[in-house]
Amino acid sequence: MPSCFVCGRTRNKNSTIEDITFHKFPVNEKVRDKWKNFVLENKLNIHSINKYSVVCSKHFLETCFVMWNNKRFLVGNAVPSKIILRVKSARNLYSEEVKLLNQPIVCSDNEPKSSFKVTQTLIKETEGAHLANKLRKQHIHYHKQKMKVKLATQLISQSVADALKFLKNNLCLPDFLQAGATIKFIEMFNAGFDILNSRSANCIGKKKLCVKKTIKKY
Repeated sequence: MPSCFVCGRTRNKNSTIEDITFHKFPVNEKVRDKWKNFVLENKLNIHSINKYSVVCSKHFLETCFVMWNNKRFLVGNAVPSKIILRVKSARNLYSEEVKLLNQPIVCSDNEPKSSFKVTQTLIKETEGAHLANKLRKQHIHYHKQKMKVKLATQLISQSVADALKFLKNNLCLPDFLQAGATIKFIEMFNAGFDILNSRSANCIGKKKLCVKKTIKKY
């Protein structure tokens, strides 16, 4: 089953309904290099690209396709240009220490970078007593389970952020004193998940239905 190299979409019932197609990296070196540049823009490793790697149609503009006999085809010199962030991508970027967290919108220049090592230490320190979060060893050794969205959402959750805050602020453990950027990263993505999943006015926090008042607040 093909899986988009960039966003992780797979060929399933939903992709069929949405008319999502999957396209192998072109043979033409010039066009292929442009595809690789797009991969780099998504902070992914181009050295992992192989002959089976594909990119889904969600990353291409409509002008990149032509219709023939009621079928849609990708033109030969088309280059992907639409960056789509997904849950699994967020987790994979996070495990490689996200550079986005150096920007002032998230933390100041004198704060340390977000680091996956912080959550690794969290699991080791709380093994047997998980501080109300769902982190287990499979969240660290996830490489053979990259398609499991559950692992990503459990890792980037408020319960993990709260556990890190407790170890940093209450227990003042040395390994967590510089966990501020990691906490901000997790809370930022968790808030984003809640906002995107909002559907009812009866929910609390950022899960509340998005209306004019709540949008301004967020």
